[in-house]
Amino acid sequence: MLQGITPSKEFADSWSWIPNKITGFSVKTCYEILQKSASSSSLEVSQKKAINKLWKSGAPSKINVFGWRLFLDRLPTKSALS
Repeated sequence: MLQGITPSKEFADSWSWIPNKITGFSVKTCYEILQKSASSSSLEVSQKKAINKLWKSGAPSKINVFGWRLFLDRLPTKSALS
C-alpha cells in the first residue's frame, strides 16, 4: 500500500478516513463497513443468527464479549497461547 509514497517535510501529517473523506470518521460508517464484511464472511447463517442473538440478549457487555470470543474460538486459553 505504501509503495510509491515518498515522505515530505513540506506538508504536515494528517489522518483521513478513506470510506468517507468529506465528513471523516464516524462510528456509523465504521459499523456499516464491518456489517458488510461480516455478511460476506465465511460464517454460516446459523452462526450469524446465534451471534446476533447473543449481542441482543441484554447481558452485560463483558459477558457478550466472552460469549462472542468463545463462539469464534478466540479465547486466550493456555493451548492457544502456546
